[in-house]
Amino acid sequence: PTDVLEMIPWDGCKAKQIASAPRTEDCVGCKR
Repeated sequence: PTDVLEMIPWDGCKAKQIASAPRTEDCVGCKR
């Protein structure tokens, strides 16, 4: 969902901050 993306900035995903993301799947998509 777009709401999740807004909550998790791409930079945060790059920093491997999956903990901040409520869903690990969302973070995985960012890494892709």
